[in-house]
Amino acid sequence: MRARLADNSLPFTASLSRSTTGEFARAFAGDFDAVLHLDCATGTLADMAGDLACQAGLHLPGELTANLERLRVFCEARRFLIVLEGAAPADLIFGGRCSTLISSESGEPSRDALRQLARAFDAVEDWTEACRLARQARRVAHDQFRLAECVEIMTQWRAMAEENDDRPVVEEASRELVWILDGWGRTDEARQLEQTRAMEFDEQLPLLFE
Repeated sequence: MRARLADNSLPFTASLSRSTTGEFARAFAGDFDAVLHLDCATGTLADMAGDLACQAGLHLPGELTANLERLRVFCEARRFLIVLEGAAPADLIFGGRCSTLISSESGEPSRDALRQLARAFDAVEDWTEACRLARQARRVAHDQFRLAECVEIMTQWRAMAEENDDRPVVEEASRELVWILDGWGRTDEARQLEQTRAMEFDEQLPLLFE
């Protein structure tokens, strides 16, 4: 197994304990272009793909399906050792020159800034703090070209705003979603969301003058 892992001509996938995975990663780090550790125990597939791409120096500004394909092509062309901790999403196990170590045991939660914000946003109960976290996550997502994750957070934020009857935030989140969907070429969905937003705003106008 050690010989196969160190063989630059063969991709390698193995399921090991977390301690053994760590030992292998340290022992063979010099045989790879990079060793990438990924927390797969928390978050969504979009979170994980964005985190992995960020570690690899790749921008993923598209939809999740396109992002996964771009990530696959990028990683398979490089001699990466990817360590998946906590689970093994099939979409993040690559061939080519890329090798993978899998541990079903969870490691440390990802220190990726956007994923930390997403975790905090999911856990927060105070509405004002939730809004602050959502806006901060949006800024980081734009800075790192991780719009699939931004859509997930904005969609969740918009739903929460409706529950809290916060019309300005519904508007804010909706505008962001329309902008991203338009950029992805999903024009019909963007127009439908824009029409819904406009109808909701019109319904609120009489209340503003009572």
